[in-house]
Amino acid sequence: MIRIAVVMSAFLGLVTATAALADDKSKNAEKLIGTWKLSKSDEQLPPDLDARISFEKEGKLKMSFSIKGKADKVDGTWKLDGETKLTVSFKEGEKEKTEVLTITKLTDDELVTVDDKKKSDEFKRVKEEKKEK
Repeated sequence: MIRIAVVMSAFLGLVTATAALADDKSKNAEKLIGTWKLSKSDEQLPPDLDARISFEKEGKLKMSFSIKGKADKVDGTWKLDGETKLTVSFKEGEKEKTEVLTITKLTDDELVTVDDKKKSDEFKRVKEEKKEK
């Protein structure tokens, strides 16, 4: 459980850049919509970690973490101010947490953020699988 808390803290540093509604005028806000998987971090993470964040329309987000078959989920909100200032809010236990991240790279497939401690996290977009009928 301690590992999950450490991983959540690291991952939430990335996600903490979200708190309210997305700016509809922002091109980057539209690009953020979808699910992203943590692929690289300046912090040492367990090799079996699967950490994902889903940015939804109307400023909602969902984070999920899985380590050695143990999973946890966190809901929150996000807001993008301008094109690069991402604010994320979520509950960590009983405490409300808000983080502000700077987007340094955002393409259709890659997201890179830096937190206030200069820690960088890289994410790859999760391609949605088409369901066959």
